[in-house]
Amino acid sequence: MGADADGNGYIDKSEFHSHVQKIALQLGKDPPTEKEISDMMVDLDQNEDGQLSMDEFKEYVKVTFKELGL
Repeated sequence: MGADADGNGYIDKSEFHSHVQKIALQLGKDPPTEKEISDMMVDLDQNEDGQLSMDEFKEYVKVTFKELGL
């Protein structure tokens, strides 16, 4: 299942939280705190609508992969 669990084309805070936690665990990393996830969401949510569009989410993926050296 992808990050957009309900398939509406956007990733809300709950979906983003679940996705980030899952990825951290799969990578053997400590999961980020609720505050860290909220801060990431604010940084990524460029139009400030409280959810991530696919373009906003793609930026998260791009940055994450770059940080991991992938």
